[in-house]
Amino acid sequence: MNVDFNRALEWLTVHSNDFSPIHNTTRTYGFALSDGRQVAIKPLQTQITVFAEPGAWELSAHPEWKLRKYSSNEGRSSNLKNCAPRLCVGKPAVGLALKSYGDFEVFIKSYIANTTGEVA
Repeated sequence: MNVDFNRALEWLTVHSNDFSPIHNTTRTYGFALSDGRQVAIKPLQTQITVFAEPGAWELSAHPEWKLRKYSSNEGRSSNLKNCAPRLCVGKPAVGLALKSYGDFEVFIKSYIANTTGEVA
């Protein structure tokens, strides 16, 4: 795991008032917000891959984050079924490729702040 991923995982763990773990594997870590929304992170050598529920937070996404929207029937990481079931196939999700811990922190704060759901 890269250093930025470890910092992101630590951030989610330390902010336990906002997040609770769902299920973790060696490749995917799933968390739930107090409002029920879910987020999952995966470590890669050069990035932090994040899966999140669609919402107005997408409006503040930076172009360099390589945001990908998944329709409910598009395939994605099979680990999401156990780690963050609201993000698995059968439900829409958004994937992001974040290059740094700084990008993760900007994303996660926006995700927490947005409780309105769908993009307007």
